[in-house]
Amino acid sequence: MEQRIAHFDLDSFYVAVERVENPRLIDMPVLVGWPGLRGVVATASYEAREYGCHSAQSMSQALQKCPQAIVVNPDMAKYREYSDAFHRILLKRTPLVERAGLDEAYMDLSVLAANKLGDPISVVRELRQSVLDTLNLTVSVCVAGSKPTAKIGSAYAKPDGCLEIPMGTDASFLSTLPIRMMPSVGPKFQKALLEIGITTIGELGNADSKWLKMRFGRQGLLTKRRAQAKDNSAVEYLPRQVKSISRESTFPKDLLGNTDLLAQLLKLSESVSNELRESGRAIRTVSIKIRWSDFDLTSRQKTVEGGMHSRKQIHEIAKGLLETELKINRSRGVRLLGVGLSNFNDEQFQLPLSSEAAQNFYRNKSIETALQEIHGKFGSNSIRRGH
Repeated sequence: MEQRIAHFDLDSFYVAVERVENPRLIDMPVLVGWPGLRGVVATASYEAREYGCHSAQSMSQALQKCPQAIVVNPDMAKYREYSDAFHRILLKRTPLVERAGLDEAYMDLSVLAANKLGDPISVVRELRQSVLDTLNLTVSVCVAGSKPTAKIGSAYAKPDGCLEIPMGTDASFLSTLPIRMMPSVGPKFQKALLEIGITTIGELGNADSKWLKMRFGRQGLLTKRRAQAKDNSAVEYLPRQVKSISRESTFPKDLLGNTDLLAQLLKLSESVSNELRESGRAIRTVSIKIRWSDFDLTSRQKTVEGGMHSRKQIHEIAKGLLETELKINRSRGVRLLGVGLSNFNDEQFQLPLSSEAAQNFYRNKSIETALQEIHGKFGSNSIRRGH
């Protein structure tokens, strides 16, 4: 079976997330990173890159090149939330997804193609659109015959591009690209290759194996195989223990009425509850996140002693937190609303002792299961509990 591997790479990830949260940053030169003398740029927007700014550059140097740039401190918890949502979208299509970082993933499309369950390029286009519709983030993708070639191809396709390298043509595609595009070729490796006249990936693939092994050891030979498109390493599903579950919605217009906000809260509560039930775990902490119309951010949470798992419990706590905030901020519009679950309790759910409580437990469990099955077949908007 011919390998068909896709590499997904979210474009300018940190900057893109900040722009979703604060649209005022759109089309502006943005530097996500740490200010100060020792500060470093984590991500530069494409507008800032035009001035010579780039990741891993000192913040002071970047600001010398682009004094008008807007500096935003990184929020790793927020980026992890978006990253988890991104990977969940991919995993809905196939379990053969390998995390390669917060903003990257490999997907093995070979089985889907072999069983006529989806043409590879059609699948990745569908997923790119889903990421855009769900998260408002763009992702560049390449489909190729190997992981290294797919990764190089997605970088070649940036920004917001989609590329398919036809079967059997990986080596041809790589041959004219500069050696700096090889992921495993660092500055020292590149300098040594340039000194002997090797400037392209194709020339690296034709380099003398004895010299590469003597100069760079096994890594030199491995890089040559990758340059020849002979790397057949498999996509490995690497599950990550989830420490939190969250969903949020950014509204096209600020919401003022309690009725609309409570309806949105119910949808969010159902969504996080469904994922919690799939995990087979319980949680102790429910939180809400509110971004007001002036972009101020409010977060509130409540922790209980025993583990929770039902949609009704989660929604009631989230509703109480939201109603308290709305009473305090009666005249403020809400731009974004989120619900989060954390503080996992991995113990098995305990059956209540009283017969009445046990009946309620089983009744709620049946309702939750039925709702989840309906949502799985017909979508989350098909049916829901009353307020």
